[in-house]
Amino acid sequence: MSQTLSLSQRQRPDDRDLFDWARGSALKKMIQNGVPFAGYDAWLKGWAYAWAVALLEIPPGSRVLDVGCGRHPYYAQYFLKRGCEAHGMDAAYDPKRMKEGWGIAPETITENPDIHFHLGLAGDGVGPRDYFDLVTCVSTLEHIYDSAFVLDPDNPMPHIAALEDMLRMLKPGGVLAVTYDFFLVDMPHWRGWDYLADIQALELNGTSLLSRERLLRSRTYIYNHEDTLFMQPEGILSFADSYLRSTSIGMMFRKPGGFESKVQLSPHPALKDVLFPPSETSESSVKATLAKSEPPLKPPKTLPDQALRLLRRRFRHIRK
Repeated sequence: MSQTLSLSQRQRPDDRDLFDWARGSALKKMIQNGVPFAGYDAWLKGWAYAWAVALLEIPPGSRVLDVGCGRHPYYAQYFLKRGCEAHGMDAAYDPKRMKEGWGIAPETITENPDIHFHLGLAGDGVGPRDYFDLVTCVSTLEHIYDSAFVLDPDNPMPHIAALEDMLRMLKPGGVLAVTYDFFLVDMPHWRGWDYLADIQALELNGTSLLSRERLLRSRTYIYNHEDTLFMQPEGILSFADSYLRSTSIGMMFRKPGGFESKVQLSPHPALKDVLFPPSETSESSVKATLAKSEPPLKPPKTLPDQALRLLRRRFRHIRK
């Protein structure tokens, strides 16, 4: 997002996106079909890493960057073995302020001589512009708020700058695949952050959708969904005093401006039904399901003229 589009150039956000969250039916099917990285674990990393691999065709020669690669760059190693030009980005490891396994240590570089490493964080502008076919960021962005508040008046919502920087590094038509470890309950220092707002911000600035098949879902919907996988207590209680419901949210975007990227959406054929279940992809299916369990909704009463004018002013930026 090197430039901001005018209001007349912006597209109206669609209510569908390539969006998903950790679901038991999908993870089980990925494990059964041998999708790389797929497996059960307390932190749902086996879903987060496998999700993008199950959805994307990443041909040899693709330039791939994994943001937040850490001490053991498993994702970059996987892409390298597939014949890709593999890159990893993370801050230099500092034992005084980082957990074991975080950051790029000197031995990370020496043990992986064929991976290109970039020392720094997304948002710092350290990577090349318009270069990568695919940028991945798995369970990383949320750590920006390990020691900061989302609405800090001196630096509000810094994760948006990180998203913008990842798009900057993509070539036109490149794919951004992001997963968040996201709390579905109130977290004081996270107040003001919502993944749906991130999606809208990227769309309003011209980033096109990778797919319009999936319906967007709120955190309340996900919290109450029977198929949702939650992070296990042993993971949450390693840093919190109580068990907080958290899951992994996944989203994919395509950078506007062309079709130069080699990476394409190509779901694993055996996983199409669980990655794009009818209840999450078809509005008519959702309406049919609701009709079976709920009485028909009555048309809303006409709003007063004053309220209508207020709504039009409030949402005029998304009107065509």
